[in-house]
Amino acid sequence: SHPSSDKRTGDLLFLASNLDPAFFASFYPPVSDYRLKGELSLTARVKGLLSRPTVHISLNSRNLSLMENYRIRNLKAETDITDLKAGLPSDLRLDVSADSAMLAGTSIQTLKVELEKKGKVITVRQGSAALGEGTLTAGGNVTLEDPTDKSALNLALKGQNIGLEKVVLADGTKLPLAGVITGEVVATGSVKDPRISVNATAPFVAAAGLKADGVKVKVSGNTSVMKIEDLSGKVGSGSLSITGDIHLDPFASELTVHGKELELNPLLSRFE
Repeated sequence: SHPSSDKRTGDLLFLASNLDPAFFASFYPPVSDYRLKGELSLTARVKGLLSRPTVHISLNSRNLSLMENYRIRNLKAETDITDLKAGLPSDLRLDVSADSAMLAGTSIQTLKVELEKKGKVITVRQGSAALGEGTLTAGGNVTLEDPTDKSALNLALKGQNIGLEKVVLADGTKLPLAGVITGEVVATGSVKDPRISVNATAPFVAAAGLKADGVKVKVSGNTSVMKIEDLSGKVGSGSLSITGDIHLDPFASELTVHGKELELNPLLSRFE
């Protein structure tokens, strides 16, 4: 069509590589709150009526860290913007995938997340990943506030058949545990000081040559103190349960241990 026509169309592809996160913060300042580190590549495809084009944006990074505690490898994030003339939309959907990620000191693989942002609320429409030989699924939402630390969480993470001996920590070591665990972690409250609850069960858990069957875990608290409401299992023909508080900063614990009909020889042999 004629260049001056409102009906003129186009199909344009823009590529940018080796971008510093500061580049994105320059036109969208909230990005700086996530303290991104690493190089990013951006692909934008502009298609349709140039007076109101549709834009498909893809962001890629081979190695990205954010907020100093999370590392993501081979990240790909994609979204569509239907009205570029209005600028960056407050509402959008974002599809995120990654080969692996280090979250809370634990390595997960095959990460896939579908996010939807409407106003200040980001909803996890679908989230999944592999951990050990088990699976993780996530759901819930985050309500954004300024500053970011005041943002409100309402998130749930469910784990199914997580093989503890297959879990790899940040330093490359594996957990000194064996067993298969299923459970749920719920985080609510502010980003700065979330309230966390954990409920989990396992047919057995073994550590340092000792084995507990029918293990139950119920823990709740915040970033200052975690309360063990129930940590129990059968040990041989007896049973063992632990309750109490664990203070995280500085680290200290106040625990009560209950044992019934325990065989002492297997327990004492750990100290020989």
